[in-house]
Amino acid sequence: MSKKQHLSRLAAPRTWPIKRKQSKWTAKQLPGAHNMKTSMPLVVILRDILDIAPTSKTIKNLLNAKEILVNNKAVGEVRFATGLFDVISIPKLKVHYRIVLSKQGKLNPIKIADNEADTMLLRVEDKKSVSKKKTQINLNNGWNLLVDKDDYKTNDAIMFNTKTKKVSKKLSLEKGASVYLIGGKHAGRVAKLMELRETGILRKHKVATVQIGKDAVDSALHNIIVVGRAKTEISLNSTK
Repeated sequence: MSKKQHLSRLAAPRTWPIKRKQSKWTAKQLPGAHNMKTSMPLVVILRDILDIAPTSKTIKNLLNAKEILVNNKAVGEVRFATGLFDVISIPKLKVHYRIVLSKQGKLNPIKIADNEADTMLLRVEDKKSVSKKKTQINLNNGWNLLVDKDDYKTNDAIMFNTKTKKVSKKLSLEKGASVYLIGGKHAGRVAKLMELRETGILRKHKVATVQIGKDAVDSALHNIIVVGRAKTEISLNSTK
């Protein structure tokens, strides 16, 4: 068994909701848009979590037949890294799943409506001017987009349509915005942004104060992403 293709279940990231003692090995995802903590191999999601098919061979056949799509694109590898906010579609079954975080901070595919299946939520990591008329924004999944208007700021979010390949909406990181915590002990919660500030003397750290229910809590800025204004723009609710 190749260690490059497999991973000890006990050593798998704690964000993976898998049975640790069922067997010794599980699949290891290929390098891709997501890091190991925020993604899982597609085969693990389909076989072990959604119970779409019993074996990796069966799933491979489904992928070859283009019966399973990730972000509206056919993928050929069972170990394809599928992660946070990615959308898995199974056209024959007329179902779509978005990867979110459970209240325990574990990756969790939830069913979403047809009208959400073309939407990905992405965070702007940085940007640069490439010409007088074009700006390149670099996103948290490794994608780069050229946009006409330079009205994007670092840590804003975008709603990206995977069919039209265009930004459908910009979500600004500002006071009062709805944000989703993607790291830390409150991962998987939707909160309201109250304040942004910097802490530290020699080394500055950006901190966000957010309201979860009636409580105000601090979170590292890199652990939040804007998901709307008064309400979330996409489904994020996990029942787990």
